[in-house]
Amino acid sequence: MPAAICRMKTWQLVASPAALVVRHSTHQAIIQLLVGAAQKSHAGVTLLSDAGTFPSADRTELPVNSNARYFLTNKPSALQRTLPFWLASLIDRMLIMLLPFLWCWCRWSG
Repeated sequence: MPAAICRMKTWQLVASPAALVVRHSTHQAIIQLLVGAAQKSHAGVTLLSDAGTFPSADRTELPVNSNARYFLTNKPSALQRTLPFWLASLIDRMLIMLLPFLWCWCRWSG
């Protein structure tokens, strides 16, 4: 078909959606890595889709994991953007554990 005719018409394409499916027992760190890898590999514009349309939690018949929905909607933290995944995860977990202890120590020492 000549290019001039293709530009004048609006084309409707039909395709089945792709889905990343994991078990309920999959650890949230693995889910985060899968979502991040899918976002990196499918971030650009293609002939059939705009930038950022995959991965998406829209138009799915399967229940979407709450961790996956969180990772899809929120950008990675500064730690996760700069440090290796294992180190960023360790620091995140240590902060969660240490903050209550620091709060109690500051409260009782002052």
